[in-house]
Amino acid sequence: SRTMAPTGADRPLQRVIVRIGQPAQLIALPALIFPIFLGAYTWAKCSIPFAVGYGWERIWSDADRLIFGTDAWRLTHAVIPAAAGSAWTFFYAVVWGFALVFSGALVAVFASRRHVATFFTAMMMSWLIGGTGFAYAMSAGGPVFAHLIDPDLGARFAPLRNELLAILGEKDLVLLSQKYLALGMETKIALKGGGVSAMPSMHIATATILVMASSRSGWLPFAILFLLLTFVAWVHLGYHYAADAPVAAVIAVLCWFAAR
Repeated sequence: SRTMAPTGADRPLQRVIVRIGQPAQLIALPALIFPIFLGAYTWAKCSIPFAVGYGWERIWSDADRLIFGTDAWRLTHAVIPAAAGSAWTFFYAVVWGFALVFSGALVAVFASRRHVATFFTAMMMSWLIGGTGFAYAMSAGGPVFAHLIDPDLGARFAPLRNELLAILGEKDLVLLSQKYLALGMETKIALKGGGVSAMPSMHIATATILVMASSRSGWLPFAILFLLLTFVAWVHLGYHYAADAPVAAVIAVLCWFAAR
């Protein structure tokens, strides 16, 4: 109303409806495409153990030791108190998904058409190129799944699994999620939300896209914080090697510029 009143706009209510309808159209397109895309992505991800296996597991686990002098999870567990375990579960189970949905809706409603197109194209490009192409080419399962892939690595990461059990408890959503994902590695069924693939981390790629999308807005500090928390949480909970993150971030940035 503040923008239309000085111009003496005719039929102001109709113009308001049109302005509201345009963002609704922009939301409708990704809302229709995303479920189809995610279904195909889940199928491809669940097929990794049967199609190519996890031939890069030792390479990426050793990369962490080469960079940090030890397994990355040991560094986070040495710094973060055990009492914070439930907070990481909340971030994993609630905050992360809410942030993804909220940010996508926010971009669709308030950003320009070009920015909306860039955001969703870059997001799906990063999952297609990184989450499928690179995941098949450089496949790894991640620390908490290493025992299902390589017995030697299983012994190496047994302390991580034991510590997570002690910190979180057997009924924690994180451990239940890990059991669910592990089940998918042994059955040729595309489980809903299933699929194990650590390299590159699509959680980091997605968070990086959010940083790029908010680079010229007041949301940038929150997006950067979200990216950092995602990195720490997924290493701390054993889903990813630290080396997974920079590869994913580079892919996401390149996809952003390509989409733009």
